Amino acid sequence: MRLNRPLWEYFSVALFICAFACLPLSAQCTRCGPFISVTPLKLNFPKQAIGTQSAPKKIHVKNNVGTVARVAVSTSGPFQSSGCPGNLGPFKSCTIEVTFTPTVAGPASGTTSISDGSPFGHYQVKLTGQGVAK
Repeated sequence: MRLNRPLWEYFSVALFICAFACLPLSAQCTRCGPFISVTPLKLNFPKQAIGTQSAPKKIHVKNNVGTVARVAVSTSGPFQSSGCPGNLGPFKSCTIEVTFTPTVAGPASGTTSISDGSPFGHYQVKLTGQGVAK
């Protein structure tokens, strides 16, 4: 096969097409990202009596694009989370509330994982706390 143009021109066109495929202009833009921003990326809970639930701390999630972001949330360790719908509307925000319920005395850690379904839209919010005897 003989090329009629220099090889770099073919790569330039491919990069140009790929860049525009990631613009948030249509429902097709689920391959790029990140579409959301998450703050803060660390939550420290004060000492908490074993078996009791702490006051909630908040994680803010914002959809930064003009399409719906598919937000998935999971939490590990002796921490629980609630809030944020599965689909977050264009340029909308939501709040995830995280609580700490220690089951043993001593330091505890976990994470709240938040994803928008894109290859680059994965966030890990580090969670720490300490359980104390009643």
